[in-house]
Amino acid sequence: MRMILAGAAVAAMTFGAATVGAQASKKFSGIKLVDMKARQPEQTVNVLLESSGLTIVDPVAKKPIKTFDYAGLDVTHTLTAAPPAAAGNPSAAATGAASMPMYMGKDPRNWLTIKSATDLAVLRVSEKVFKEFKDALGEHNVTIVEGK
Repeated sequence: MRMILAGAAVAAMTFGAATVGAQASKKFSGIKLVDMKARQPEQTVNVLLESSGLTIVDPVAKKPIKTFDYAGLDVTHTLTAAPPAAAGNPSAAATGAASMPMYMGKDPRNWLTIKSATDLAVLRVSEKVFKEFKDALGEHNVTIVEGK
């Protein structure tokens, strides 16, 4: 009986080490994908940083929205109340009757503009997520440039 338990413990330790080593991706939740031209200007998404690249995923449908390779990836950080111009004009987003514009009077927020040769995405992230995201991108040799 002891031999079976010892064998099971060794197998569990080996399996645990294999799954930790294979888990090279990092997932960031609670990020907003911003597109003022879309029906819904801000959509909550998950961002996966994997060994092959960065993927923006719809958490409900569990399907990729956009995928970026790390090679040639440009990431710009801005700290403003309204999103960068790349996301579109905030005044173009639909608001209800007699409502204030979406970003009027808001505190400055962290915006990440992600560009590759073929695609673009603007993300709104919290301060905590921004710090973790910046460190994780650094592990893939992607630097975040500070914008205006």
